[in-house]
Parts: sequence; structure tokens; C-alpha cells
Amino acid sequence: MAIKWEYWSCFLSADAEAQADFLKQQFPGWNVPKYAPQSMIPGLDKFGDEGWELVHMEPVAVGDNLDVFEGGRGMGVYTAVYFCVFKRPKQKLELTQTSECCAIYCLASPAAVSLSSCPRLPSSTRPSR
Repeated sequence: MAIKWEYWSCFLSADAEAQADFLKQQFPGWNVPKYAPQSMIPGLDKFGDEGWELVHMEPVAVGDNLDVFEGGRGMGVYTAVYFCVFKRPKQKLELTQTSECCAIYCLASPAAVSLSSCPRLPSSTRPSR
């Protein structure tokens, strides 16, 4: 069975002032430029801690409507904002036995299993048929 993926896209900003403590610890003695890309490491690490893998990162200029300046035709701009795309495997549906009469999906709609007749589930949480 092929792996199924979920994706997340966002803009990350390089801001050395916001990550001053981290940068001083990781790069002692370095006079860190204001928009050093290394300042994004803590944010990227948080995504990694949640199982996200960075699959694309590109510097972009972002407009007021979150539109992206393409920068073609020799009209580039300076930016400290990066468009990032992350992916991680979709979590598998796992059955957990909760009683002798029913099982529920940990990560799916309860309607996916036969719970409508389970007497141990409150009627308000039973799926309709």
C-alpha cells in the first residue's frame, strides 16, 4: 500500500531579534545579521518535532493579501519571508477495543464503524444510520 501524505504550507520569517537567545547559544561570537535564515531553525524544528518534513522552501515577497511577488523579468526584491511546504504521513486509522460490543477509530469518524447499536455509547454520540 502506498503511503498517503498530508501537507501544510505557510510563510516563515527570518528574524534574528526574535531568536536572539537561540542564535547566541548556537553561534557564539557571531554578529548575526537581522534577517539571518538561521533564525528560522527553532520554528523548523517545531515542525520536525510534530513529524513534518520540509519538502520545499523558497524566498518570496508577500503582499497584503498573502499574494506572492513572482520576481521574474529581472525585478527581484529583498525578502526575509520564505514560503514553505511540509509533509508527513497521514496517520493510519487504528481500531481500539472499548467494550465487547464496539470499537472506535482513534482518528476517523465513528460513523465508519458500526456504533449505532452500541448500548454503551450515549445516544447523543451515536452516529445516525
